[in-house]
Amino acid sequence: MAKRIGEILLDRGVITEDQLQEALRRQPGANMYLCQILIRMGVPMMEIEDALAEQRRQRAMERKLRQSEAHGEQARL
Repeated sequence: MAKRIGEILLDRGVITEDQLQEALRRQPGANMYLCQILIRMGVPMMEIEDALAEQRRQRAMERKLRQSEAHGEQARL
């Protein structure tokens, strides 16, 4: 499963656990995406964009793997 954006930013050292928890705490009443909140908290947009790109790559790889597995299963039938 692709990592959530907060996990990616944490892994990269862009944000701290405290910053992530604060952004998550603000999210329900803010009616904004987590990334929008983090940008308002001062996280550079370029870091967010890079993390989103990584997340998209992870999801694409997962889709390809699922398709490959489904194709392999069909071949065995």
